[in-house]
Amino acid sequence: MNPKRRSPRQREAALVIIGGEHNTAEKAVLSKDDVDGKDGNVNLSQRILLLVSFLATLAMALFPPWTYTYHPPPEVRDIAVTAERPAGYRFIFNDQIPEDETYLIRIFGLERVRDDIWWAAKPQFFSVHINTSQLAMQLLVSALLTAIIYLALRSGAMLA
Repeated sequence: MNPKRRSPRQREAALVIIGGEHNTAEKAVLSKDDVDGKDGNVNLSQRILLLVSFLATLAMALFPPWTYTYHPPPEVRDIAVTAERPAGYRFIFNDQIPEDETYLIRIFGLERVRDDIWWAAKPQFFSVHINTSQLAMQLLVSALLTAIIYLALRSGAMLA
């Protein structure tokens, strides 16, 4: 604890006389204000919250939401249009090339278009990208919740 950050009452309580002499020394005295974090310090509950929030944000960054996009070839653009479908959450450093043709055909509903255009559902007509708007919303909500809970813990409203 930095002695300059203590209130006069805390400094006075921490002064002790050593060996009967008039020398004074400051010792670590924790007051209720130190534990609650009301004097500008971060209390234990706030530290735990910040750690959990950091780990959640890190997980969101390492496993972002992905989106499949179908780009139909020019020959079938009269019956098939560019479309997007959620691809779930995946590790950001893994290869994100779509390969499962049957899954892609099913989620985009391409089996219902025409049986003679099966070749239009090949993996080269699909791409995968990070859903940045969803990721931004997740990060924003996480930051807002962290700030609200942090302030609530600071005031002591949520403490036992």
